[in-house]
Amino acid sequence: MHTEIHEYLQSEGSRKPLSLAACNLNKTSCEIVASALQSADCHLVELDLGKNDLLDAGVDCVFASMLSTHCKLEILRVPECKVTETSCGSLRVALQSQLCHLRELDMSGNELKDSGVMSICKGLKNPHCKLKTLRLACCGLTEVSCRGLGPVLQSPGSTLRELDLTENDLRDSGTKLLATGLGSSQCKLEKLKLLGCLISEEGCLSLASALKSNPSHLLELDLSYNHPGDMGAELLTVRQIDPGSKLPEINVDHGAACRLRSGLRKYACKLSFDPNTAHRKLSLSEDNRNVECTMREQPYPDHPERFSTWQVLCREPQSGRSYWEVERSGWYGVVVGSVVQSHRRADAA
Repeated sequence: MHTEIHEYLQSEGSRKPLSLAACNLNKTSCEIVASALQSADCHLVELDLGKNDLLDAGVDCVFASMLSTHCKLEILRVPECKVTETSCGSLRVALQSQLCHLRELDMSGNELKDSGVMSICKGLKNPHCKLKTLRLACCGLTEVSCRGLGPVLQSPGSTLRELDLTENDLRDSGTKLLATGLGSSQCKLEKLKLLGCLISEEGCLSLASALKSNPSHLLELDLSYNHPGDMGAELLTVRQIDPGSKLPEINVDHGAACRLRSGLRKYACKLSFDPNTAHRKLSLSEDNRNVECTMREQPYPDHPERFSTWQVLCREPQSGRSYWEVERSGWYGVVVGSVVQSHRRADAA
């Protein structure tokens, strides 16, 4: 592997993006990659190491390589790599260095927590930092992280243009702190993603007020899977059509009160079985929410979508993100899956 990576990075191919995602890499693999990045012959600018068990030690090696005068890496993706807040110290050092060229970083799906993000914020506020895009989705963050990110957004020297905080429990209190940064005339952020962050009408009102104070830079605001309420959605729409604003897209799709639940339950949906698809030896009860295998055929009428095998579909179509639970009993095996709408027919499902 050491030889192959070095040969690749010293070839013309090294000028193209390199993806090593989901390749069973570990700390030793990162040491090899880091060594290659520091080679004078390496011209790699984009690297994807996502979905590998790199741990903090492995990612630290890559961050440390950015302090080399030869490293030209600009885009790094390390989502779902079992990284914790420990590695954020090494990242902060890299961001504060004049030698670091990093402008896009994805650390989503790692348990960075608030302490890790607060460390990253120190690097983001450094005048040498060149980072423009930061993705921190599903990183176990709370409003505490917003106390650090809010001041970053209103820092005059901040280069940050895109911030993704999807699936973090920021709540209204954290959203207000972000809104303070967004409302500053110094804020140059262009894209902000806050999908599934437990934001209610109160938080949306703060964002709408911030956009009124500073309407000239933000181009995209995604608040899907929150609960903006009628007033929050209305005020955000007003900001969107404001002639003084350049904001072309505000997304508040899939809003509902259930979105204020933490974790997967914010996407919970109640499903019922479709009697028109049930196999004749499947008995439905409890308002079609319970199905039981029987040896006696049920008196279902003929229907073109009825299964000839022991299957049944749910009645409610799903779109976007959905979560459901299934309880089973008895010795029968159960298989749960999903199909696209065009495959509802029994002969195609």
